Amino acid sequence: MTTPSERMRALRWGWELLGTLRHDELISPALARRAEEIALRYPTPSALIELLKSDNPSLPADFGETLDTARLLFQEVQFGSNGKLQTQRDAMFTLRHFPLLGSAVGAAFRLRKRVFSPWLEAEDG
Repeated sequence: MTTPSERMRALRWGWELLGTLRHDELISPALARRAEEIALRYPTPSALIELLKSDNPSLPADFGETLDTARLLFQEVQFGSNGKLQTQRDAMFTLRHFPLLGSAVGAAFRLRKRVFSPWLEAEDG
């Protein structure tokens, strides 16, 4: 079972992986462009932190499609032998706790402030 902090960490790693994909010289230009397009809509780490501070700590519905699109890209990198070996490993570790397709806006992926706050403080500061 995936814990809330593992899900939050996977979201942050997804953001970082999108940056890696844009700069990995072994990634095809088409995949790099897709990563760039997804990054424009992907929830930034600061947006996730603001979400945790809000009174309604759940993912906005518009993040769902973006996370589903990101998952498909990460799977293509992991299973399609795209990019450096480290990039493929980063994709594997990111996907381990990443939201399942279609579930990102569901109740199974609600973010809880009381659960994430200690993890964020230890990680970010």
